[in-house]
Amino acid sequence: PAKIAVGRVFADGNQVYLASESGLYYRSAALVAPVWAKEFFPDDKITNIFPGQNGLYASIYSSGFFKGLPGTGIWMSMHDALKDKTVRSVLETPEGIVFVGCESGLYKSADSGNSWKQVFAETEINSLAMSGDVLVCGITGGMLRSTDGGEHWDRVMTGQGSAYGTKRIEGGFITIADGGRWQDGKPNKLFISTDEGKTWQRIDAGLPLVRNINDIVQAGNYLFCSTDAGIFRTADSGKTWELVRASTDENETFNLAVSGRIVYAVRVFGC
Repeated sequence: PAKIAVGRVFADGNQVYLASESGLYYRSAALVAPVWAKEFFPDDKITNIFPGQNGLYASIYSSGFFKGLPGTGIWMSMHDALKDKTVRSVLETPEGIVFVGCESGLYKSADSGNSWKQVFAETEINSLAMSGDVLVCGITGGMLRSTDGGEHWDRVMTGQGSAYGTKRIEGGFITIADGGRWQDGKPNKLFISTDEGKTWQRIDAGLPLVRNINDIVQAGNYLFCSTDAGIFRTADSGKTWELVRASTDENETFNLAVSGRIVYAVRVFGC
């Protein structure tokens, strides 16, 4: 849609969603022409969108988050009993357990948000990902890992700055680290784990020296990475990278989403 500030793009296979400061927009992923509709939502300013086991979650930073009820157009508040509304990430397990990452830590609900238990309180939670019985959290100061349903956490990937954009990929996890303080000119880093989050190795050696890495996703056999130099892809887990879309200026970066073999990119409008 024209003249809207889009922050996040999300694709679930059948629909593509745009989270923006003026509402939540969607269209069919099968349509060639971009015909967009606006979803009814309790608030127009949408921060992010997350997949659930049955429907989507959408967050409004500092106001909480909502669950969409498929086929109804209804969004149900999930934050009424949550003491911290600064929701940065949402993850729902196959068993229906919901985790939310906030500025004050990590919270867990086993009853659809009617009650919440804080399971980590030492720092901010930036991102969440899960593979099998392993949960990982990108945090300010590294990464957390849990193998008991989020009740206890170990610190991994320490000393690399804050981790964010953590995602599950085929055979492991990927994440971005800010290098300590990217605001001071230190470049971001990319890490991969192929042992269920126990150890992490850098995969950005083949990238040009960039200050900001904004997002990374998997599509087929490729990893796609959005940086301030453009969008790159690799087919060999980061040994070599190919520039596929150059940035038009030094401040242009993208958020990425994948639907099958299609990769979507939206310009980042701010933080």
